[in-house]
Amino acid sequence: MKNFPRKNLISNIKKNFSVKLKDFSELSPKDKHWKLSNFVNGEWKATAKYEEYLDPMKGNKFIDAPLTEKSEMTDIINLMNSCPKSGLHNPLRNVDRYLLYGQVCRKVAQALHEEEIFSHFVKLVQRVFPKSDGQAIGEMKVTRAFFENFSGDNVSIYKIR
Repeated sequence: MKNFPRKNLISNIKKNFSVKLKDFSELSPKDKHWKLSNFVNGEWKATAKYEEYLDPMKGNKFIDAPLTEKSEMTDIINLMNSCPKSGLHNPLRNVDRYLLYGQVCRKVAQALHEEEIFSHFVKLVQRVFPKSDGQAIGEMKVTRAFFENFSGDNVSIYKIR
């Protein structure tokens, strides 16, 4: 993970990512809709069946989500069975991981104080579940407060002593 100084976080994000947030979730005219896939063992895998979802903001076809059949789950089930019961990213098993989680949460909270980023996520909330502006703004404020809280000492509850 690249470690950016706190004061330069937003300028580094803007410099390193060319996509404008307001255009990020919009479809270009050449695209008809998004087709999702399952990510299994480092590869994107299509399924035999998909379910269509409409865009709640515009009413048009938005996403085709995979309807994974039982016969298509063999690899997924095998990978789940090979995972330790404590998980692959459990900070109790990887002591340094809780520090990383704190840094990630701090950067997310800092980014959510930027109006453009905050507003973008408000609209994303509204695209996946129709909510009023007030409801979506309130949800993002609570989410931002969670990340602020979890970026401090609270993440250290995972520290092994």
